[in-house]
Amino acid sequence: MRKRKGISEIISVMIVLLIVSVTGVILYNFSLETTSAQQDSLKYELDQGTAAAQERFRILGAIWIDQNKFDITVLNFGMIDIRLDEIYIDGVRTDYYLINNGVGDKIDVASLKKMTITSPILKNNIYNIMIVTERGVSSAYLWKVPEI
Repeated sequence: MRKRKGISEIISVMIVLLIVSVTGVILYNFSLETTSAQQDSLKYELDQGTAAAQERFRILGAIWIDQNKFDITVLNFGMIDIRLDEIYIDGVRTDYYLINNGVGDKIDVASLKKMTITSPILKNNIYNIMIVTERGVSSAYLWKVPEI
C-alpha cells in the first residue's frame, strides 16, 4: 500500500474559489477607477465646451494713435464674462500678454473694453487682428489703417 497524502477535494475547491474571488475584486476595482477617471474627464471637457459656447465677443473697431500704438474696442455679447489671453496682428503675437504679466483683461457681459496695443503699424495697410480668450475662443477683425 502506498501512503500518499494530498489535499482533499474540498480544500482545493476552496483555494480555487479564493483565487477567483480575489482576482474578481481586483478587476472590479480597476474597472471602477477607470470608469470614474473617464467620467471626470468627460465632465471637464463638457464644462469647458459649454463655457466656450457661451463666450461670444467681437472686435468693434481699431483706432490708430501713432506709428506704434492703436486702440482696439471689444464687445462681449455672450452669456459669461471673458478673459482675454492673446492678441495677434497678422499672426504675430503682440506684447499684450507681457504687459499684463500673463493675466488677460476681463470683459464683463454686455460691456465694452478699449485696449491700447503697441505694435508697428504702417499707413494705408491692411492688418488682420485676432483676439483669443483663455478658453480658446477667437475673434478676428480685418482693419485697414487710414492714411492720415
